[in-house]
Amino acid sequence: MQWASNLNANFTLSNTTLPWMPIHPNFTQVNVVKQMATTISTFNQLTSLRVNNFDTQNLGKHGNYLFHYIDDNEVVLERYFDKEEEQSMSLTSAESIRRFRYVLFANFGNRPKVKDFSDKFHFSRIKISSNPKRAKEFLYMRSLRLEPGEAMIVQVE
Repeated sequence: MQWASNLNANFTLSNTTLPWMPIHPNFTQVNVVKQMATTISTFNQLTSLRVNNFDTQNLGKHGNYLFHYIDDNEVVLERYFDKEEEQSMSLTSAESIRRFRYVLFANFGNRPKVKDFSDKFHFSRIKISSNPKRAKEFLYMRSLRLEPGEAMIVQVE
């Protein structure tokens, strides 16, 4: 793999000396520097999701897990937290339980997958996606399409 998008993919800094092996023509798009930036960005997004959405003091540290679907190439895993909330009523106060739900959809295969999840999930918003074209969109669960290698975490109501 090429090191960077610099001259000669950063294997040599000279204009007159060529690297001893040929450099792939796409070295400006596919290289270690870009891959590390993407990996660090994804890690920062995951950390931000955890810090900003999982109030461990009020929700509990672990939550519960539920596998909705799993096969050779696709995984759908839900993590949910139940939180008691106090509601003030006119003369009395009552407690209700609110469920916070986050679902991981991942396609590890080499073909697109389309599946109906409308019986399990209704309203959902993408929190993190490996596909930059999907940032922050609502999902249509009747025919959810995942591209090869795509994964996303969504918040479900």
